[in-house]
Amino acid sequence: TAENKSKNRNHHLFAFDETRSCQDIPNFYINANDVLTPAQNYMVTQGPLDTTVKDFWKAILHKNSRVIVTLVMAVEEGKDKCASYWTIPEL
Repeated sequence: TAENKSKNRNHHLFAFDETRSCQDIPNFYINANDVLTPAQNYMVTQGPLDTTVKDFWKAILHKNSRVIVTLVMAVEEGKDKCASYWTIPEL
């Protein structure tokens, strides 16, 4: 939907509705999909934006994820690719 467009790092790439993660949380959207396999279940998502780090952590905690694998550099060729979700923000 239009209100979720700003939550996508790439405004033309959306999560598949059929497998979008965290659909059971009312009024919640994250650009992530669940991948279910016989051996393990995964949540695959884009690197969070500064404005979606809290949503990222909400999804991680909701899914009770124990491992996070980041396959992108935080900055690549001078462009931000992933917000620093691993640091504790200053209060």
